[in-house]
This record gives sequence, C-alpha cells and structure tokens, in this order.
Amino acid sequence: MNVFEIAKRVGTGLIRELVPGGGLLIDAVNEILPDGQKLPANATGDMLETAAKGLPPEQQAELMLKQFDVQINETTQANETVRAMLASEAISPQSTRPRIAYGCFWVAALATGVIVCAWAYAVLIGDQMMIQAVTNGWPFVASITAPFVTLLWAYFGILKQEQKNKLDAANGLTNASTALEKIGQTFKKGK
Repeated sequence: MNVFEIAKRVGTGLIRELVPGGGLLIDAVNEILPDGQKLPANATGDMLETAAKGLPPEQQAELMLKQFDVQINETTQANETVRAMLASEAISPQSTRPRIAYGCFWVAALATGVIVCAWAYAVLIGDQMMIQAVTNGWPFVASITAPFVTLLWAYFGILKQEQKNKLDAANGLTNASTALEKIGQTFKKGK
C-alpha cells in the first residue's frame, strides 16, 4: 500500500492509532518531507495526504513507489492478539464446568453401576422377580440419570464449539454472534 492509499483509508483518524506501525510510517514520510512540512506525532490521514500532495512531483512519485507493509503489520497484530488471548486462557482455565461435568459423570456411573450390580446379583441367585423389577425399572433410572447425561453431552458440545471458535479466531474467521444469525445458519444447513 502506498502513502496515498493509507491516507485515504485513515481519513481524519490518527495514523499511529489506526495503522499498525503508524509511527514508522510517519517517520518514513518525514524523511522525504522538508523541515517546515514534517508531520507531527499525532498526524491524521488527511494531514498526510495534504503534506504528500504539497511535494514536488519527483518526491510524490517517490512516495507512491514506496510501499508499506500495512497488511503484514495488521496480520501480525491480529495474531499477537489471538496469541495473548490463548495464553491468558491457559493461565486461568475454566474450573466450574469441568467440576460439574465430573460430578455428573460420577452420578451417572454410580447409577449405572448399581443397576448392573443389582441385575447381576439377581441373575446369580436366580431370582426372576428381582430380574424383572430391575429390567422394568429403567424408566425410573432414566428419568434420574437423564439430566446428568444431558449435562455431560452439553459440556462436551461446548468444548467442541470452543475449540472451533479458537481455530476460527486464529484463522481470522468470524462466527455468527447473534441468535438470528445462528437461526439463519440452521435453515441454510437444512437445504
């Protein structure tokens, strides 16, 4: 991107704030500008464009030929932001949801273990009434364990979505953020 494209893009905004490496850009332009026309540290895009247009044609051509790696700086800055987010998450991972999932697992496992042990004991002693009672009791057990199993499914689904969001963020992709966008995506998938 040359200076004129950057100046139009920034407009009335401050170059140092809106352009990654904006200070270096101002320094590079100030090398070409005469002493009386040097840009201040808080120069805007309009100021940059005015200063560049006030130069003789040879120096304007020099500025136009000089390309600045604004996109590379923007990408680097975005990657650093994602890296910082992931590093902060690694330092303080979530603790509530894993504990809830762990408790749900133990409730579901204990209920399953008790039922299997009761059935195995009934088969071992040959008590048909007990076998019948255990096998016919599945609706009761299902109604008790279903919320815990549902919480486990939700927990692992959330983990899967979080991993997808991290990968998308690292690649610069955005996800649907509002409920309406998600509903729209659901209908598009059905086609």
